[in-house]
Amino acid sequence: MRKIIAALAFVFIASSGRAETIAERAVPRIANQREDYLAKTLREYKDNSRHGYDATMAEALQPATPEQISDLAYFLARVR
Repeated sequence: MRKIIAALAFVFIASSGRAETIAERAVPRIANQREDYLAKTLREYKDNSRHGYDATMAEALQPATPEQISDLAYFLARVR
């Protein structure tokens, strides 16, 4: 769970509205998304079916259960 939280924290920091570095442009933007979209996206990261992104998200989400993914989607959809 710590890896998941660290990966998500990096995503939020990278999507905070400040100028991006080249490395940050490859980081997926998950802040302020709909809960159903987030759940689908997190599942796709976990099973590595979401192409075009660094494997960091897939690696971070590997230990997550379906219930944890649902909880994360719920939480992330409400963080502003």
